[in-house]
Amino acid sequence: MRLCVTRAIMLLGRSSECDLVVDDVSISRRHAELRLVNRGLEIADLGSRNGTFVGDSRIETSLVNPNQIVRFAEVAFVVTLREASLEGETDDPAFPPGRAKKRPSECEKQLSEAQRRVFQLLREGLPDKTIAKELHLSQHTVHNHTRAIFRVFGVHSRVQLLARLANTIGVWDEEAK
Repeated sequence: MRLCVTRAIMLLGRSSECDLVVDDVSISRRHAELRLVNRGLEIADLGSRNGTFVGDSRIETSLVNPNQIVRFAEVAFVVTLREASLEGETDDPAFPPGRAKKRPSECEKQLSEAQRRVFQLLREGLPDKTIAKELHLSQHTVHNHTRAIFRVFGVHSRVQLLARLANTIGVWDEEAK
């Protein structure tokens, strides 16, 4: 299982309103904030009950390096980076630096136009409620599109979907327990 950090700031927690949802009872509803900064990836604990740890040290805020172990309560990850392809890179402000434009995959070509719009926002890690609001759809419709997208990509969750996407910047791999 992987959690992909694809935006400058993302929230991790148990709540469905978080960008990165980790369904574990030890995780707080809003557990930590992940920030892509010039120096790398910075993690800030949001006052969680069970803490955020880099290595064996409980942290409030910390810069993490590749191959370091990060633990959110009882769930551990190893930090790894995946370089984005430079092919098709652009200065378009709607396309964040370091993210490469790419041609639609075979899976994406199977999506309807409405599903593609939902897919683009899923790719950014937005929760269903935000996607519904932005696209002027009901949450039920977004949920149905999301389920169809999962079937096309052969995944069962947002985390799995984000792990499959090729143009991620940072990737968290769950450490084997």
